[in-house]
Amino acid sequence: MQRPRTASRRRQLVAGVAAAATGFATLAALGPAPGWASSHREAPYIAGDPRADNTDVYAFVSPDAPDSVTFIANWWPMEEPDGGPNFYRFADGAAYDIEIDNNADAVVDIIYRWVFESSYRNGNTFLYNTGVVSSFDDPDLNFRQTYDLLVSRDGGATFTTAAADQPVAPSNVGPASMPNYAQLRQEAVRELPGGAGRSFAGQADDPFFLDLRIFDLLYGGDLSLRGNDTLNGYNVQSIALQVPKSALAAQGNPTANPVIGIFSTTSRPGLRTLNPDGTVTESGAFAQVSRLGNPLVNEVVVPVGLKDAFNNSRPSGDGDFLGLVQDPEVPRLIESIYDIPAPATPRTDLVQVFLTGVPELTDPAINEVVTNPTPSEMLRLNMSIAPTRTPARLGVLGGDLAGFPNGRRLTDDVVDIGLKALQGALLGADTAAFTDQVDANDVPFANSFPYVALPHNSAVNLSEFSGFNRLAGDDRFATAATIARETFRGAQTAVLVNGADEAFPDALTANYVAGDRNGPLLLTTRDSTPEATMRALTDLGVRNVVLVGGTARISQAQQDALARQFVVTRIAGGDRFATARAAALEPGAANVGQATAVIANGFRWPDALVAGPLAYAGQFPILLTAGESLSPDARATIRDLGIKRVIIAGGPVAVSPETEATLVKDLGVEVVRLGGADRGATSIAIAQFAVGELGFNPTHVNLARGDVPADTLAGGPHAGVERSAIVMTVSPTVLGNAVTEYLARSSIALERGHVYGGPNAVTEPVVAAARDAANSND
Repeated sequence: MQRPRTASRRRQLVAGVAAAATGFATLAALGPAPGWASSHREAPYIAGDPRADNTDVYAFVSPDAPDSVTFIANWWPMEEPDGGPNFYRFADGAAYDIEIDNNADAVVDIIYRWVFESSYRNGNTFLYNTGVVSSFDDPDLNFRQTYDLLVSRDGGATFTTAAADQPVAPSNVGPASMPNYAQLRQEAVRELPGGAGRSFAGQADDPFFLDLRIFDLLYGGDLSLRGNDTLNGYNVQSIALQVPKSALAAQGNPTANPVIGIFSTTSRPGLRTLNPDGTVTESGAFAQVSRLGNPLVNEVVVPVGLKDAFNNSRPSGDGDFLGLVQDPEVPRLIESIYDIPAPATPRTDLVQVFLTGVPELTDPAINEVVTNPTPSEMLRLNMSIAPTRTPARLGVLGGDLAGFPNGRRLTDDVVDIGLKALQGALLGADTAAFTDQVDANDVPFANSFPYVALPHNSAVNLSEFSGFNRLAGDDRFATAATIARETFRGAQTAVLVNGADEAFPDALTANYVAGDRNGPLLLTTRDSTPEATMRALTDLGVRNVVLVGGTARISQAQQDALARQFVVTRIAGGDRFATARAAALEPGAANVGQATAVIANGFRWPDALVAGPLAYAGQFPILLTAGESLSPDARATIRDLGIKRVIIAGGPVAVSPETEATLVKDLGVEVVRLGGADRGATSIAIAQFAVGELGFNPTHVNLARGDVPADTLAGGPHAGVERSAIVMTVSPTVLGNAVTEYLARSSIALERGHVYGGPNAVTEPVVAAARDAANSND
């Protein structure tokens, strides 16, 4: 019997699943169907019943609660935010199910079922709400919906009630009606009794991302029609559930039985009666009308004549679809348009992926209880694979075993996985061109349950760039304080660095320190704390202050003065390189095994600072080198932390090719160099990597002065929290060609931005030029 693989087998597992992942991606890549957007309107019947139309299913080990698994299932595709007067709801009386098979017999073992009920407070008004809504119980919220969560552990024979009369987050009517929608949505996150988990139901941003122009001869017949997230701005109805692994695994043992199969279904009562008064009465046994496991199956594998039948089917009958998997239509379509030969049939690799599990990753035979697995189409998750801190958007194809097709995370780019694998990525082919060029969602996901982003409240067709919001103060200290107040009210810890231009070396690694503590970065002088900084510390409610740099940068007398009000610690080394090492190691054992670090020239501040948001958001230590060779401190830190990948911030002049060679040959790490001809071009390279590879928000951008470090330094944590990149001007009066071109190229996605610093740092004409470029829709 196969046993769960350990972390030491990670590299072998990547190789072991490669062939199967190729097959999965081939099938999921392209094909004719009524809907390409995962499972949005994919079958004739369900296209006319959007409240029952299951659009996507996600399953992953919870990144902030790794002893649990999170499931997310979405319904009602293409919800336009301005949907009044009725807006959107789940269907009353229908059964919205997340179903789990934990012993691979193609028979469901566990069902979580949501059943909804709607009501109006006042039937004499046409309004969804009659005033400003501040809570679910607000009398001005006229329409309300609640649900009961039922659980079956015998395949649906019997159900028990896990939670009753739980609130559904309402549709996001708009900022006037619901000025604090985030708080309103949080009311719908409910703890289940007895530590059984957490549940959420309500409206959310549609997390799926892709360019639907695939239907115009597969992106124009020459891949020219790409780069527009068709689902940008649309919402869905979302259900999320977080439960302990032990509640899911066979025999309650996730160590011995870590692989589970997941799919979701919608069922309606079999008899619907339309009454003369306009009401509808439903009765009779439930009839299944929608089914979804792996993304894109019913879209691109099942022909139109069988789509409704698939939605009504159960996994035990999936052998009926074997021929469709062995000889799919999709590769032949690719061959006819792009002259790329279709793989030979029968496609046994696809049978393995869709019906039997990926060997050594999601194969149910890993489970001790499984002796004779039955093929069935489900999304499979190996709960023993720990979540990664910085998920690769290409999942397993990107070397990240915690991603698709091992479950599915919100950030997994299932469309590009298909395109690249189909074109031979695993065979060594150059597949850089094969992408829909939509690499991330239009808005960032949350870092905690329910993870889905807040729903949009602006019409989809109002996509014009709204402009830059300037975050500034009377000087660099006040600007840093303004930036901190924008994001960090209630922060427990703040990081202080010397804000003088000549004192930048110790500050270069401060974004990583701030990210480790989820706090802002504020500026000080050598001998005393500026009034603006002290006021910000008080306003934010800070209790702990971390000083980065030795006493030559921040005096002992200032530390002693701060210690009268705060708990103060200092991170410092004998020089800039040692300080960077001390910062990287300071969090202690929690950071051992960190996968990625940033290396920058310790004598050139722009590259390290523009990488600050990456360091903050991804918890990438920033290490410094002299440029010509790798510093001993950087070398030792890479070894001590077990770094596997290094992002070089800057071109070959900033960090030499010899340093890169040392990293690859002597230390055996993967190297990604992000550099350009100047600091503006380097900031663009880092921005593109952040959006394309790290899932940063493509709709937001931040602008900072490129010839002085203070504002870029202070803006790093703000940008890190927003997961949005910083781009640098050439000077206060010159935007620069690289930034102008980047904003124009990104204009189709950009919605808003921030400027760090006042009009002396980034002049109004420069801001106007940036705004024009972001509005160009090139």
